[in-house]
Amino acid sequence: ESTAELRGRVVDPQDAPIPGATITITNQATGVVRQTVSTSDGTYFITAISPGAYELVAELSGFWKYNRRDVRLDLGRTTTLDVQLTVGALTETVTITAETPLVDLTSKEIGGNVTNREVISLPSVNGNFVGMVALLPGMVANVSTESFGSDAVSANGMDSRNNNFLLDGANNNDDVIGQRAGSQARTPLEAVGEFQVITNQYDAEFGRTTGAIINAISKSGTNAFHGIAAGLWQDAGMTKKDFFVDQNGLTKPDTKLQTYRANLGGPVVKDKAHFFFNVERVMIDRALSITIPSHPEFNASPVTQDRVWNTLARFDHQLNVNHTWAVRWLRESSPQLNQIVPAVYTVPIAVTLPVTANASREENDVDQTLVATLNSVLGGNRLNTFRVNWTQEDVAFANANFNANGQDQAALLPQLN
Repeated sequence: ESTAELRGRVVDPQDAPIPGATITITNQATGVVRQTVSTSDGTYFITAISPGAYELVAELSGFWKYNRRDVRLDLGRTTTLDVQLTVGALTETVTITAETPLVDLTSKEIGGNVTNREVISLPSVNGNFVGMVALLPGMVANVSTESFGSDAVSANGMDSRNNNFLLDGANNNDDVIGQRAGSQARTPLEAVGEFQVITNQYDAEFGRTTGAIINAISKSGTNAFHGIAAGLWQDAGMTKKDFFVDQNGLTKPDTKLQTYRANLGGPVVKDKAHFFFNVERVMIDRALSITIPSHPEFNASPVTQDRVWNTLARFDHQLNVNHTWAVRWLRESSPQLNQIVPAVYTVPIAVTLPVTANASREENDVDQTLVATLNSVLGGNRLNTFRVNWTQEDVAFANANFNANGQDQAALLPQLN
């Protein structure tokens, strides 16, 4: 699920239940409001809440107004918060300042959460948040430095294919080679709002897997405009020759690393509608070393070129206190040009052999996910979530001539190399 929950009891100073109290929570960043009424035994329950910091207000005639700010609601967790009302005029207000409870008393799930603060503050070798699951107990991440979004994750020693990747409550598993490749489309660090990892004893809402649930949400806009613009630039003058390039007297590859990213989020209608947009450009020329001892004339030092565009857009809207909807689109185009992949043979024995530059290929890969969600409160104890999810991967591993001709085999020229 892509939301949080809040529950508790409304009681008087003698701990007796108070029915009929109006509980209102307001997102301090977006102004979005949710409301409920305590039941006959004083309990209240609000579900399908966007994670974040909230102000909680409890009101009932004959009691002082109760106000508490900075109630932190985390992704996938139920926060229990009891409210004690004091007898008196409603015109008086009791303001509570206290920490939000850290323990979810309603669930047996084993796991943890990583907030946006850790995601954007800690280093990442490939700009993919999935590698940060290793911050949690029992998790090991195999971070990829040669592709985008294909970080493998092992939970408690299990196979990486046993995981389930969710983004904004919807499927984000790789359509071609499954969960061992991580998520379908890479969610860039600056666009991750928060993520949760569950490694055991899942609630009934989760299925599909016996490994870990990696449950992430994207950022949404707030009542204030916020954005960033940043870049990273590195060229071949900052690197050293590869050992085999130096030993074989080859030309040092002209490597480079350039990343540019920017985002902007804010209100369309204050307290009602918000947008968030993130774009990232990655250009990498990665050094390769071809060494064939029996035919040194084929030794070479080419580069593989990564040319990545990652785009995320999100829109949230509260129609009224009982109905909210959101839509989010994520697309990553990550072509890799001049890939040199060694030949692997398993018969009669396993052996890996280098290949010449003539065996180069291109990977043309476009990943997309789209999700739309409608949350509807249908009464004091009923809520419906309607969600539609679409994923697509368009990938081709071929020679440059194939991709240059729009993947039309009829247009291919004969090649003898």
